[in-house]
Amino acid sequence: MSNSDSKKVTINTGGGSISGSIIDGENNSITNTFDTDSKSVDSIKKISKELDELLNEAQQKPMSGKIPNNIEAGAIVVRKIEDNAPLRNRVFKAIRTGGIEALEKCLEHPAAVFLIAALKDFFKEE
Repeated sequence: MSNSDSKKVTINTGGGSISGSIIDGENNSITNTFDTDSKSVDSIKKISKELDELLNEAQQKPMSGKIPNNIEAGAIVVRKIEDNAPLRNRVFKAIRTGGIEALEKCLEHPAAVFLIAALKDFFKEE
């Protein structure tokens, strides 16, 4: 099969697309490129910055002392997301377009691991 006979395969994902050509013959191969949608990247970066700021603010508040600060800070931010519909919508839109893994990679605060775990559960329920 020559290049002109190759079949084009495109797989659209929530955060971009994966494209490749299937080449027939003894040494079959697929060449893929991943194109990240700049809007989803911007959305993830923007919401991750906002969530990092909320985590920082939460850790500035007096903690109960019964729960480690990072866990409590994560819980405070989860409650803010639950109680604030516009914030919740922004978080969920970013997760839907870019993926929770992308959000997890962008968050820098040490308490982010607890926030991500809660968001994964929260997102499943929606």
